[in-house]
Amino acid sequence: FSVAAYKALIINGSRPTSPNYEPNLKAGINYGGWGAVNLTNSLPGALGNQSVHVALVDGGTNYALATGDVIPFTVTLKPEAANLPLRVTLVWTDPAGNPGASVKLVNDLNLAVFDPATTNTYYGNDFGGVKPWTTARETNDLTRFDRVNNVERTIIETPGTNLTIFVSARQVNVNALKLHPNAVVQDFALV
Repeated sequence: FSVAAYKALIINGSRPTSPNYEPNLKAGINYGGWGAVNLTNSLPGALGNQSVHVALVDGGTNYALATGDVIPFTVTLKPEAANLPLRVTLVWTDPAGNPGASVKLVNDLNLAVFDPATTNTYYGNDFGGVKPWTTARETNDLTRFDRVNNVERTIIETPGTNLTIFVSARQVNVNALKLHPNAVVQDFALV
């Protein structure tokens, strides 16, 4: 696994640390980051927790994005999972930024989860509504994309059964893959 994959697995399995938990990145105070590590949620099969299911995409050379690229992933949930929370976490190892820059993010990827049944889109790190759920938005509300973090997460309260997860590259400025020496691309991990 890549470093981004381990980080995505741990964050995706984390749970709130207190009633004050605030996942909204724009909130004045963050009482618990992404929450407490819970390995039985992060690695359910390995630790015997059969009530949690995890799927992992570890990008590497198979899933590398250049500026403007979009990769869709179709997810079909079992009917019994349609009314249970769905967590989707995108992580990438961002190249080192300039310490003097006002925005430290070098390569900007984005996460969006689309529900065709409701036509709602859930944008990574858009936790402006009821805690801890990601806010359902209209599909073309592009102002909701996170422009400063290399971790993006959605927590959908009732996801339905069919979803499309989109990972897109808004801007890739520096090549993050030595295996692609003639391209400017960024790999990622998705859980």
